Amino acid sequence: MEILSVYPKDIHVKLELSSREINLILDFLDNCKIDYDGKTQLELANAVNYVKQEFFPKLNKLSEELKTEI
Repeated sequence: MEILSVYPKDIHVKLELSSREINLILDFLDNCKIDYDGKTQLELANAVNYVKQEFFPKLNKLSEELKTEI
């Protein structure tokens, strides 16, 4: 893991993951369950939405692209 740059509100990090590690993370995210109250735990709700709507799809797309390259 490497920090690429730091801005006032953001830190950009470079992760080096193998295809196998990406698939392990995807399997975990696909099978984990989380119990929270979206009305009272707004930060957690934001984190869940980010993982579901942005992180997981991007990682899944990357995994699919790697499969076609191999």
